[in-house]
Amino acid sequence: MNDHEIGAALRERLLRDQQQGGTPDGRRLQALVGDLCGDHPRLLPAMRYLVNWEPFQRELARRPPLADPRLALRIRQELREIFAMPVCERMDAVVNGLLAAPESAPAPRPRRTARPPREVTPQPDSALPSADEARRGKLATVLLLCLGAFLGGGVLALVVGVVLPAGRVPVESQPAQDLPSARLQAPRAA
Repeated sequence: MNDHEIGAALRERLLRDQQQGGTPDGRRLQALVGDLCGDHPRLLPAMRYLVNWEPFQRELARRPPLADPRLALRIRQELREIFAMPVCERMDAVVNGLLAAPESAPAPRPRRTARPPREVTPQPDSALPSADEARRGKLATVLLLCLGAFLGGGVLALVVGVVLPAGRVPVESQPAQDLPSARLQAPRAA
């Protein structure tokens, strides 16, 4: 099933449920979207967001549902504020199917909004650290090196102060004949 067919299948199920007197249930919609996106896991977060989006829920409650011509533009604007462009481009085809538009219908270009884009799905392929994150990383490295030097110095002081003197024999316990000063001071018997 391609992206347009996913949208068309979702539309068909939603319209059938409304004709049978059913109201949209969040859990059921989530399960339905999970089934439809089984072979398309990259679409799943955007589809789940869409069916939980309050304006979409209100549109489902209308008679007839999914008939507002402005809905496509509103959906596309909302998704572009949250999801990465490759997902949004695929969702354009889903929205065309959902709103019974032809598969090749051009997506209306959403207006730019003042809000900065929010990122919901992680994009590890294109994620680069910002300048602030890079500075924090360098600072953390310097701090770790300083901590290591401090601890290393402490261990060295411990070795020099405790371990090395313990290996020496104290001067008082040495026999008198081994001491150079004892040889000088001791009288010789003739």
